[in-house]
Amino acid sequence: MSDLPAQAEPKTALEVFREEVELLTTCGIIELAARNPRVMEYLSSKDAEIEALRTRAESAEALLAEAAIRLGSLVDGECTYVASEIRISATSHGDAIGRVSRARSTLSKIGDRT
Repeated sequence: MSDLPAQAEPKTALEVFREEVELLTTCGIIELAARNPRVMEYLSSKDAEIEALRTRAESAEALLAEAAIRLGSLVDGECTYVASEIRISATSHGDAIGRVSRARSTLSKIGDRT
């Protein structure tokens, strides 16, 4: 007697058909789709597309973050510039008001002497 396992008899077409019917009636749609090579190819291509989109989204997020930093710097710089212009204007106006006030005072003194 040999210790080799007995080879299974080839299945008849009817047995193969019954197994296929059993699969079709008991498996879920995903299990059936996974057995279809075209479905698997389609899913693989979609996985590749999703990965490419994910990479593009990450690049876009990095660009947006950099743009936000630059925009923040520009806004901060512009605000600093505007604030310094306001200080200069206020100082200039304050000087002008001081000159007008001194001129009035001088005119008033001149008027008092006459």
